[in-house]
Amino acid sequence: MPANEISLDARALLEAACKHYEQKNHKMAAMLFSKSAALGCNEAKVNLGNMYSTGEGVIKDESKAKNLYRSAYRGGCIYGALALGVQYKSEGRRQLAKKWLTRAKEAGNEWAADELNGYE
Repeated sequence: MPANEISLDARALLEAACKHYEQKNHKMAAMLFSKSAALGCNEAKVNLGNMYSTGEGVIKDESKAKNLYRSAYRGGCIYGALALGVQYKSEGRRQLAKKWLTRAKEAGNEWAADELNGYE
């Protein structure tokens, strides 16, 4: 299976996790995102990272969030780079924020271009 494809199981878990998240059932969403991420779903990694970043449904852990974002990026998900850039920006770590936002921008992400305002 190509790196950017995920199994049907991972996709089903991701979709179920998104539904639970929308229904504010954050603990169940986190559990399902985690299972999907373990099966290689990069989108689930970013979503779970966001939950660790905010503490929704899990104990807040910015280090875990960053690790999930990096893993998603390495797996081919540009949103991992965007999320890392935004995380570093919120921490005031300008150099790292610029590095990751630039990667996302160069891959065509318009949000990253907006986030880079004032950095270039």
